[in-house]
Amino acid sequence: MAMVTPEKFEKPEPVKATEALRRPAAFRVSLTMMRQGIDHLASALPDEGCGLLAVPAAGDGASEAVKFYPGTNADRSPARYTMEPAEVLAAFKEMRSQEWQLGAVVHSHPDSEARPSPTDLKEANYPDALMLIVSFAVPTPEARAWSVSGEGSEQQVVECALVIG
Repeated sequence: MAMVTPEKFEKPEPVKATEALRRPAAFRVSLTMMRQGIDHLASALPDEGCGLLAVPAAGDGASEAVKFYPGTNADRSPARYTMEPAEVLAAFKEMRSQEWQLGAVVHSHPDSEARPSPTDLKEANYPDALMLIVSFAVPTPEARAWSVSGEGSEQQVVECALVIG
C-alpha cells in the first residue's frame, strides 16, 4: 500500500483514530459508494487504482464510510500504487474540516486476490486505517477489508467484516 509521499511533501497528520476504528466489528460502505469506488478503480485498469474512504471521527466499534476520495496512481503500475500527494493532502484537509478521519485506504489488484500483497504490507503507512482491496481477478469484483498493524515479524494482518449496502 504505497501512500508514501515524496521527500518534499510532509506526510499529512490525520485525526488520531481510536482502537475501535483500527479493528472495527464491521466496516460499512453504502452500495452507492462501493459502486463509485469500483467504477473508479476499474477506470485505472490494467493498472492498480487507489482512493481513500473517510469515516466519522468518533469510533464506536463499527465504522461507516461517509465519503470516497478517488485517487490517481502516480506509479501507473499493475503491481503497485502511490496516490498523488496533492490528492492525499486535499482529502486530509477536508476530513479535518468535516471532523472525519481516514477509515480505509482503497486500492485494486488487477490480477490477484483481494488480500494484502507483500508490497502492500511493506508499505502499509496508515495503521489506524483499514486496507480495502478490490480484486478484478474474478468475474465479479471482490472487495475485502484488512487491519494491518506492527512491522516486520510483529506485523499483524486481520480481516475485518465488510458490510456493503
